Amino acid sequence: MSTLNLSDNSDITKDSQIVSRVKSYSDLDLRFKPHPSYGDIVPIKDIAAIQSSIRNILLTNYNEKPFEPDFGSNITQFLFEPSNPITISLMVGEIKRSIKNHEPRVVVRDVTVTDDSDLNALSISVTVLIINSQQIVDISLYLERTR
Repeated sequence: MSTLNLSDNSDITKDSQIVSRVKSYSDLDLRFKPHPSYGDIVPIKDIAAIQSSIRNILLTNYNEKPFEPDFGSNITQFLFEPSNPITISLMVGEIKRSIKNHEPRVVVRDVTVTDDSDLNALSISVTVLIINSQQIVDISLYLERTR
């Protein structure tokens, strides 16, 4: 059996500093637009990557993504429901739930759903706090019913 003696007079802890590093996020732009000079697909970074991710989560229906049947939210189904406060509150709950479950980089601060029944559309505004950088970001969606 071996023993290890540690000295309390170590200089390592006296001069050490704790440095936090802000992690940057990057993702591919799903429009796949090539860069005009390089011809390669340009990645999106930081806030734009998170905004794109949240839009993808909200516009993806359940069972649409292979091997992940619970991914997304069915907010497009609310376009065909009667427009009343109950439907809007169900939609707000669905948006909060889907972002909480599928986007760990943010915390939802506020969700506003505005009905534009004359145009058969819904306007959605989501305010989130990015955990890593403590920035507040607004994301807007406009859903239209087309037939």
